[in-house]
Amino acid sequence: MKFKEWDRVVIGEVPPWLKGKKATVITPDDELCGGSLFYALRLDEEYKNGHSCRELCEIGYGYWVMEEYLTLITNKEA
Repeated sequence: MKFKEWDRVVIGEVPPWLKGKKATVITPDDELCGGSLFYALRLDEEYKNGHSCRELCEIGYGYWVMEEYLTLITNKEA
């Protein structure tokens, strides 16, 4: 796992409609999907297709993104 809970990240190329948006890592998924690790994120801004990431955040602010499309801004130790 590259990211920890409460790390701040910026979303890369995928999904394209969230490119460049900032978010906070809620938790990594407990299961790999197709060999990729997905992170539950709480977006800084509400997104019309956002959800609650299994009720881990408010509806509209949650989204799952693969690890390779996230870049660390600050980690929880900083």
